[in-house]
Amino acid sequence: MSLVESNKVKVKQGNVVLRVDPDEVKKYFNMGYDVYGADGKIAKRAIPKDVPSLQKAFLDHEAEIAKLKEEIAALKAPTTVAKAPARRTSKKTED
Repeated sequence: MSLVESNKVKVKQGNVVLRVDPDEVKKYFNMGYDVYGADGKIAKRAIPKDVPSLQKAFLDHEAEIAKLKEEIAALKAPTTVAKAPARRTSKKTED
């Protein structure tokens, strides 16, 4: 028998990691625990309940928005394309 049962779901909040029954996942998610999938990646990220975490998330989002606005402005800015000099073509004359 392994220490971790295969039918348990991993939930994590801060440095607290728990393995809970699938029918209890919603309860822990509502309490602020992130839910992890079988592949070890976050399946559902919980909304932080404490003010410092909310402030950090807000500032992170504001920084990302500012960065994306700068990228959009740079992409919308008119670009100058250097014109190539006109090519001279020789006309063939008929004799």
